[in-house]
Amino acid sequence: MHTHVMDGAATLAYPRRPSVLRCALAIAAVKLALRLGGFSRTWQAIVRLTAHPVWLADMHPRFVHDTARTVATAAAFFPGRARCLEQSLVLWYCLRRRRVHAQLRLGVQAAPFASHAWVEYLGEPIDEDTDRLAQFSPLPDLPA
Repeated sequence: MHTHVMDGAATLAYPRRPSVLRCALAIAAVKLALRLGGFSRTWQAIVRLTAHPVWLADMHPRFVHDTARTVATAAAFFPGRARCLEQSLVLWYCLRRRRVHAQLRLGVQAAPFASHAWVEYLGEPIDEDTDRLAQFSPLPDLPA
């Protein structure tokens, strides 16, 4: 990550977001990991692969949303279906690889039963319909 100086003020550079192909490969890996090892092992593997001693204090919001759109595009073209859990795990992985301190959230709805996964940055859901999220009760935070 580089900083640029514009008009005497240092600004954070916009890092390169992952390609659609890389996100599609990550979706395939996450789908396989979930099938073979379950959620807990998949989540722990992502935490290990993306552990950073120092997280970036601020990331350009456009980078976060562009990364989410790239993951969504990869999911749209992915053979079969990439569910919200798979997409959220991939987005969380991609952001953490860039030292963005994002949070994976899981929520449930009691009746009719439904569950949903999403990613938040600075306490805000990334590219999610807040009215839809209001239907879900968030589960306790996962330690990352």
